[in-house]
Amino acid sequence: MTTIPWYLEHALLLSVPLAVILLLTTGWLVTLVGSRQSRAQAQDRRRNLGDPIADVGPRDEDHDVVVRGTLRVASGPCQRYEDGKPVAATTMEVSTARTWYEPPKLPAASHRRAEALRLEVGGRPVALSGPIAVQVGAHEYWPGTDIDGTDDELANQIVTDAGFDPRECDGFAVYRSLQDGDEVLAAGQLASSRAREGSTGYRQQAMTWRLHPGDELAVRLCAARPPRFRTRRRLLVAGPALLFAVGLVAYAGIFLDLDHAEATATCDRRCFRNGECDFVVTWGIVGLDIDCIKGPTPHCERMRDCVELGRCTASQGECIADSRERCLPTAGCVDAGRCTPKAGECQVGTKEDCLQSRACKTEGFCTPHLDVEPPICGYGSDGDCRRTADCKLRGLCSHHQGRCVTAKAEDCQQSRYCRDDGLCSFDPERRFCIAKTDADCRKSRACQQFNKCRAVHDVCR
Repeated sequence: MTTIPWYLEHALLLSVPLAVILLLTTGWLVTLVGSRQSRAQAQDRRRNLGDPIADVGPRDEDHDVVVRGTLRVASGPCQRYEDGKPVAATTMEVSTARTWYEPPKLPAASHRRAEALRLEVGGRPVALSGPIAVQVGAHEYWPGTDIDGTDDELANQIVTDAGFDPRECDGFAVYRSLQDGDEVLAAGQLASSRAREGSTGYRQQAMTWRLHPGDELAVRLCAARPPRFRTRRRLLVAGPALLFAVGLVAYAGIFLDLDHAEATATCDRRCFRNGECDFVVTWGIVGLDIDCIKGPTPHCERMRDCVELGRCTASQGECIADSRERCLPTAGCVDAGRCTPKAGECQVGTKEDCLQSRACKTEGFCTPHLDVEPPICGYGSDGDCRRTADCKLRGLCSHHQGRCVTAKAEDCQQSRYCRDDGLCSFDPERRFCIAKTDADCRKSRACQQFNKCRAVHDVCR
């Protein structure tokens, strides 16, 4: 057994400054990485809105547009979720991302807006009407804590605003807000109205403009500049530093003495994980260092990624997927259509990949979307939507811009809501199923079992 006299002598002294350095470095890295992810996501969302126009005119009336302008609060600012400060608009997203290094996705959200908002676009005021969703905030707060720990006061506010309890969700909260005077991009449908200004004058009529959601659920707002990122560090930062300090002191009295059998066992475990099946043993500062290295194709075939991801062939020191035969047996191919080798990985490549997948048969993801990275199977037609549970339950059976929506009466009539609750008529303005007539109610289970046979305010009573 070798000794480490210098290290043992100074380990306790070294552990304190090293722990402090790690504490500061970890905090800086968390903020830096989170800020970069926030900026990258903001850039993608702005790009997805489309190219903005700098002015509005009659040619844009009743069209879906993206305008750029200055946000102004005319009256009644709202309170920001995280701290109650007055702002123009704010959104709380329930993110399914589990770490700082993954940009948040958007399965559920709660929104607030000022009572009266307008945009100044090319010298013209454009009123914002209807719900507003802040997709990119001028200020963004990613606390990085589980949303099921939301305090009762904030949770009750979200229940009032959005109708769901965040404490029953799984994931993290992400807060976005915009203030009066922020430069924003706004996506919605443009409408106008004309008002008489007087009997004389240069202009007899003036047009006033407003932006409303149109076919979307809300007017989407994105800050034109990169967001100011804020996060909560606390135990996320202090934990690794404290663990490092404790581990450093404990490790000071342990000598690293691995023999040939232990080296073999170590690399056997790594062989299964990533194909590093061979090993090289050298002397290091604190004992023996073991370097597990990757070998030929037979080593790749022994690892887990061969079975799960099709990476069974050695190439330039890496294990890659290089043939369709390697991809076909994998769970990614069977479940999600990732059956075509590309850039060393099994990816979605053809229509057949999606059609033969379990996701197509059970969820309607039958159309390849090759313009995203990585490619995925998703919705692409009415036929895809009709395969989904939401079609059978709620009538979301028609395809529109990558989503399944209710678009006609036939969608409602084949839904379970129609059979059970009489919601068999389509409301084209609100785009969902309602009980429009008594005839809708009389053929429902609600009428037969509970005597709810009259249509009152779009439901059977």
